[in-house]
Amino acid sequence: MLEPLKFLLHVPLLKMGLPARNGLARVAAWSFMFKSFSMRDWAQFLEIYGMPMRLGKYGPGSSSDDRAVLLAAVRNLGRDAAAIVPMGMEIELVEAKGFSDKPFEGNVRFIDEQIAKLVIGKPGDGTASSKAGEETLDKVRIDIKRADARDAALTMMQQLIRPLVDLNFGPQKAYPKVHLPLPERKDLQVWSNAVGQMVDRGLEVEQSQIYDVLGLKEPAAGAKLMKVPSADAAGGKPKPPPQVPVEKAGAVSPWRLDPRICPSCGPARLAADDPAADLDEVDELVAEALEGWQPDMTPIVAAIRAAADEADSYEAFQAAIDRLGAGLPVQRLARRLAKLGMIGRGLGDAGVE
Repeated sequence: MLEPLKFLLHVPLLKMGLPARNGLARVAAWSFMFKSFSMRDWAQFLEIYGMPMRLGKYGPGSSSDDRAVLLAAVRNLGRDAAAIVPMGMEIELVEAKGFSDKPFEGNVRFIDEQIAKLVIGKPGDGTASSKAGEETLDKVRIDIKRADARDAALTMMQQLIRPLVDLNFGPQKAYPKVHLPLPERKDLQVWSNAVGQMVDRGLEVEQSQIYDVLGLKEPAAGAKLMKVPSADAAGGKPKPPPQVPVEKAGAVSPWRLDPRICPSCGPARLAADDPAADLDEVDELVAEALEGWQPDMTPIVAAIRAAADEADSYEAFQAAIDRLGAGLPVQRLARRLAKLGMIGRGLGDAGVE
C-alpha cells in the first residue's frame, strides 16, 4: 500500500472493470497463444513434410549388421548429405506431394495483422496504402494522444495540484487546472511556401518564429553557418556581367545596353546597340519622356497621400478618391503625354524606327 501524498499513481481511463482487461493485454494474449500453437504445428509440419523422406532399401538376404549400416547412412544423409552403403542396397529420397503449409502461414499472418491493428490501427504488412487512409489513421492517433494527455492532466490535478494547494493554503473553491498541449504537425513544405509568398508581398515575420516551427536554434555568434554556395564555389558557370549603360548613350538614353550583354542576338541587334552609332529621334524622345516625369506626378501623388492620411478606414479612403475624381492636378502630365504622343506619331509616319 502506497503512502498517501507521497506518490503519484496514474491509471488511464481505458475500460471499466478489472485492470487486466484494460488496454491490449487481454486481446493480445489470445492472439499470442493462437500464434504460438500455429507456429508449433507449422514447425512439426515442416519437419515431416518439408524435407524429402530418406528411404533405404535392402535385399532379402541382408544381415542385421547390413541393415544397421543402411540405417546409419540414411540418418547421416539428413545431416551431412553424404553416406556410403554396401553394394546391393539403395537409398531413395521420396518427396512429399499433395501437402501444403498455406493454412499455417495464413493463420500466422492473420494473427500478426490483427495485433498490428490493435497497436497501430492498420495491418502492419508493409504494403502501401492510400493517402486518405493514412490521414485518417493519423487523426485517430492524434485523438488518442489528446485523450491520454487529458487523463494525465486529470491525475496531476487530483494527486499533485490539489494536495499542494490544500497543504499550503487550505481547501479552496477553485483549484488550478493543468493542460498538456500537443504540438500540431505541419506540412513544412506547404507552410514554407505560404510564408515565403507572404514575405515577398511585404509581410513582416519574426525570424525566431521560423526557427521554432522548423525546430532549429538561432545561430550563435561566431558559429559556422551554412549558406547557398556561389557559382564559383559550386564549380558552375559565372554569372553574366551586369547590364552597364554605354558611356555615350548614358546621358541621353540609359537603356541602350552594351552589345556584349547580348552576344547571340544577331548582327541587327549588335548594329542597333553599337555605342558608336548616333542615337536616333526615337531614342531621344524616350529619354526626354523619362527625364522629367517626377514634377508632373508630384501633385497627383501628394493629393492621394493627403486623402489616405485623412481617411480612417478603407471605405473613407475610397470615398475620398471618388470625390477627387477629375479634380486631380493632371493637366501638366496630360499636356506632356499629348506632346510626346504627337511627336511619336509624327516620327512613326515619317518612317523612323
